[in-house]
Amino acid sequence: MATMGRPPSGDVKPGWMLFRMVQVLSIYQQQRLDGIKYQSAITEAINFIRTQFPGMPISISSVKRILAETHSKEHDFCWVVKYFKDPVTEKLSLGLSFEPFKTYPTQHQILRQMREIKVTEAVT
Repeated sequence: MATMGRPPSGDVKPGWMLFRMVQVLSIYQQQRLDGIKYQSAITEAINFIRTQFPGMPISISSVKRILAETHSKEHDFCWVVKYFKDPVTEKLSLGLSFEPFKTYPTQHQILRQMREIKVTEAVT
């Protein structure tokens, strides 16, 4: 009996898939750090890829697959993509690192922190 689905490619992926993964991670992580909810961050990543790279295939399931590969709770570390400005050349560079798994704050936690800040400012 034949196996279902696509034949295995030996985990060798073309370069454009790595490029897409880095772009998706960059947008998703920045959105989550800004307090955007999970589904909205995924939508923003898709919109970014579709506007900046119109010929590149992207979907909700492909973004979720990328996140599952790079942000799995089964691993101790996750992929982190950061853009930074080189102080000498002032060029924008891309940094890829592996950091301990990060849980992003929920919208409720962010609102509670904002209320606590307002209360402490009002008291002082």
